[in-house]
Amino acid sequence: MVLRKAARVALAVGAGLGFVAFGVPAYADDAKSDLKTAIAFSSDLGKVGESITVTVTVTNNGTATATDTSVVREWDDALDWTSPPIAAGAKFDVAPGESKVFTRTGVVPQKAYDDGYVQVLYYFHATNENTNTNDNIAYRSIRVPGQLGDLTVYARDESTGAGVAGAKITVDERTSSPGNLSTELTTDADGVATLKAAPAGSYALRIKTPQGWKAEIPAAQTNISGKPATVTFRLERNGEPTVAPTATPSGSASATPVPTTTAPPAPGSGGGLPVTGSNAALVVGAGLGLVLIGAAAFLTARRRRTRFVSSN
Repeated sequence: MVLRKAARVALAVGAGLGFVAFGVPAYADDAKSDLKTAIAFSSDLGKVGESITVTVTVTNNGTATATDTSVVREWDDALDWTSPPIAAGAKFDVAPGESKVFTRTGVVPQKAYDDGYVQVLYYFHATNENTNTNDNIAYRSIRVPGQLGDLTVYARDESTGAGVAGAKITVDERTSSPGNLSTELTTDADGVATLKAAPAGSYALRIKTPQGWKAEIPAAQTNISGKPATVTFRLERNGEPTVAPTATPSGSASATPVPTTTAPPAPGSGGGLPVTGSNAALVVGAGLGLVLIGAAAFLTARRRRTRFVSSN
């Protein structure tokens, strides 16, 4: 009987200690800021000579005040600005759940008529930023109707340079404006696909290879303007091709690979915070209660044992 009671006491004490150990978060005080940047234009379309206002909003979604926040990177050559750069301002703090809003005004330059768009990028950072910095950076662009241009896409056998027929090429205009151009091209018997009189702008391309082929780099980006643009996808054999490559026609344009490029990535990846505050206090309290109950049971069992031992 005494052994059984002792075992129960030991279990109660062990359980209590376990609750205390696991109830205390190892990183309960590791509060961090978590910034998110957003950009908006005052118009969905730009026009040369027109004034545009850019609104930049920085929000702190973290659990601590973002301290000494500043602009790490700012693309400021898109417009002829009539207001100073945000990066020229002093560092600032952003409390949890609050936002800081900046506005800049500029005029759409003549260069945008040839480019087909204007773009801005902002990247903010705080001294106590958490590891999830991917949304600290924001990029936005709007279309500026202007030049028309041609795009020629080549699908080539990497080893021989011969054209590959039957490759599907998706072409998507990359702006935040509504009505972006999106189309699909197919390479002909010479491995060539052409898009005529496309609006000037930035375009993302992706290739779907015919059976028996794979792309060394399946995506690309290019700008269409008043000058002809070319993109070459280099393919490798991947099994038995259903369509044989053709010889490169004489006099065809020599194009260089255009790898995919995007806005500069921000370092780091997301991560969560441990349980803190009142939840941790409840767990710790429960653990300490079990410890006290176990100790009381142990003393009671010991007194009962002493009561029944004869004093000879």
